[in-house]
Amino acid sequence: MALALILLTGAGLLIKSFVRMQQSHPGFNARGVLVLHVVRPNTSSQRDCAAFFQQALDKLEALPGVQAAGAVDIAPMSPVNRNYAVQVVSKPEWQDAETRSVSSDYFHCLDIPLVQGRAFATEDEPSGQPVAIVNQEFVRRRIPDRDPIGQQIAVWGRTWTIVG
Repeated sequence: MALALILLTGAGLLIKSFVRMQQSHPGFNARGVLVLHVVRPNTSSQRDCAAFFQQALDKLEALPGVQAAGAVDIAPMSPVNRNYAVQVVSKPEWQDAETRSVSSDYFHCLDIPLVQGRAFATEDEPSGQPVAIVNQEFVRRRIPDRDPIGQQIAVWGRTWTIVG
């Protein structure tokens, strides 16, 4: 009897957690989204790799019924994370932050609104000035005392300008 009560309690808590998870908003709209895993081409050139993915996205967008196509190196809600030491250039301390590399239409595809600033543009090519879009939590924790747009962050041995 005690074992049955424990199992029923565990099942009830599991169902309650599942319902709460279904009702929570992850920050993006996954309705009608198809996720494909594409292996990065074997090339040493970042420009060649970017060109490969841009051609693939262009071909996907040309398919009937496709409204938008975007790319990300690590999918949302993935158990895999990539943390790097990040520094707001105007501050002395380094802190870990999760990072993602995304295509210019990524935020549009997942219906992720920008709170401030701009989205990535076509002139933000790999050979141009590196730009970044940060989330509200990053701003709250690292630069709460100033406007994040135009601030610079150091990551991956490069300096990036926050545009959104």
